[in-house]
Amino acid sequence: MRLRLDGANMTGTLAIDTSGEVPSLTGALSIDRLDLNPYLASPASGRPAQKAETGWSKKPINLALLKKADARLALDVGALRLRNLRLGKTGVRVVLTGGALMARLDPITLYGGTGRAELDVDDRALLPRSTTRSNSSVWGCSRSSMMHWASIESKAQAHSPSMSPRKGSAPMR
Repeated sequence: MRLRLDGANMTGTLAIDTSGEVPSLTGALSIDRLDLNPYLASPASGRPAQKAETGWSKKPINLALLKKADARLALDVGALRLRNLRLGKTGVRVVLTGGALMARLDPITLYGGTGRAELDVDDRALLPRSTTRSNSSVWGCSRSSMMHWASIESKAQAHSPSMSPRKGSAPMR
């Protein structure tokens, strides 16, 4: 399959199986660049400004979406942009089965260096659990580039409640 969406060129395979209890999505895609910012709410979206919270939100995180489909996806992205974060070549592997999500980002190329990250979320038990593991060894990064990004992010956090740093943990449901 070849697809062009919002300026991004995508090639690969994608299959949807609707014969099971929930739809199943499998595929492998290569995407030259992916800018997620147009899909995120912005302060100019017309929503009223919210009061900045201190600490982690106490609101439950609704994980019901994890049980709506199963998936096994591999994405290779040439460049990824999320808010002010700019990543180079990034590999994303996602397995979602019955409410359990396993996501692996390896490699992540950022600011002249590389790294990897893992995220596991399991909503199959009575008390959902989430674990985040990341390789704290990000090697070869340009210190000045990372400091510039950190400066931009801290300014954004001061003006955006959704980006404000928080402590503790949020309950999940």
